[in-house]
Amino acid sequence: MTNNSDKNVIRKMVYNNLKISMCGIPAMAFLTFLFALILCLGATFGEEQQHICPDPRPLGCPQLVCDLMNGRETNVCDEIQCEGITSEDCIASGSSYERGLTMCGCCAGCAKYLDVGDPCEVSPPAPTLDPNCTDSFCPILKNRCKPGLECNYLGQISKVCSMPTAGGSGSSDQENTESCDYKRTLGLVKTLHWTPNCELDGTYSPKQCKGTIHDGICFCADSDGNRIFGMEFWRKAENQTCACSRRVHALRAAGNIAAIHCSADGNYEPLQCDMDSGVCYCVDPETGKLNGAVLPEHQWRNLPCYSVNLTNWDTTGEYLRVCDSEWTAGQRLYKEATMHGLDVVAVKDLNCDFDGSYAPVRRVGAEWYCVQKDGTIGPHHQLLEESRQDCQCYRDAILYSEAGRTFQRVCDEKTGNYGAVDLFEPITNLYSCSDKDGFFFGDKVEEDYVCCLAGDCSSRPENIRAKCYNDETKSGFRPCSSWIT
Repeated sequence: MTNNSDKNVIRKMVYNNLKISMCGIPAMAFLTFLFALILCLGATFGEEQQHICPDPRPLGCPQLVCDLMNGRETNVCDEIQCEGITSEDCIASGSSYERGLTMCGCCAGCAKYLDVGDPCEVSPPAPTLDPNCTDSFCPILKNRCKPGLECNYLGQISKVCSMPTAGGSGSSDQENTESCDYKRTLGLVKTLHWTPNCELDGTYSPKQCKGTIHDGICFCADSDGNRIFGMEFWRKAENQTCACSRRVHALRAAGNIAAIHCSADGNYEPLQCDMDSGVCYCVDPETGKLNGAVLPEHQWRNLPCYSVNLTNWDTTGEYLRVCDSEWTAGQRLYKEATMHGLDVVAVKDLNCDFDGSYAPVRRVGAEWYCVQKDGTIGPHHQLLEESRQDCQCYRDAILYSEAGRTFQRVCDEKTGNYGAVDLFEPITNLYSCSDKDGFFFGDKVEEDYVCCLAGDCSSRPENIRAKCYNDETKSGFRPCSSWIT
């Protein structure tokens, strides 16, 4: 039997020397030596040999590490040294970057999936190393369809990876499909129409950009990639950090009442007031750190960072603007009543942006309406139970006009959103798919074939339907819903 001292020596060897090699050569050589050493010592792990790795990928989860993770050691991943693989490394081998792919989920790796038209199986075999790879590290073949594809019959003969069919179940790798690292890889190899920015921990960075530096925008996002308040034209976004938007978003998500004001780009407004303590102060717009004097709330106009331009949502010139003064009062009333066991009969239904102005969507009675920053109701509205409404197109039209920029899009008449299919080039009369932020992607088609992009040409002539995407021949115009966005 191996005593505790021997086991500790083995653990240290694993922790200090075992690095995943995508081709498997260094790691496998070390494991061979390690297991030979154990045999020479007459070691037996007794019941430990009976444990099965929770990760079915044998090349990515050595049994020894698996055993240590099954209750014998804590924080095993913290002690394992990974290769430090990046998205760019994976792109070189035509694969996608995935966190937790190797070493029992402790290290990142490059995953290569089956693509459109590749033969597939409903119950795919276990992942394997790429046998044709001779690089210092090689991708792991997942042996299953790329996330977003389905394994369907090709002419009732064999199954191949193809785009999802109507009502299909979609991909079981939804988590990978939505992860920042995975989407960044797709963007860098030009299979996604934009490339997200990711943090070292795999979450989305606060600042994301779409388009080009000349005609694109940069906007703020939460750690899951959902767009939040804060936008700037890319060519003017050099100092945009979105630090304020991230903080206010987190505070509100936790149920807190935040009186912090963000500028239009998601940075901090230079002047901030804490309504609970009754003081106001100046901060660094990019970080929110205090960088000046602190004065009582009633002297806030004496601060050097004060500017009337920061109070343009309230004609009285108070720190709290029209929307967030009402919203804050309503939230305080609700909390006070709840603490005393009372039910609030009615609190005005408000949704304020992080600059204190009215958010784009506002509930009025039984309908949602698009509204301007000052609360003026726009023409777009729909019933509460209807499809998602964000009014992004409606707000962008106003923003572009105020900035003196041309806005050529036509917003959805009912929702004020960008349409899923829109006019791409007015001169050539070509249409294309459009994402929720108004950026085009996918095929460019003439007006007759817009129904192909919309995914329904059933009522159109045969010559039109023939141009739509065909699962068997892998030809035609792909519907917008089939793209990963």
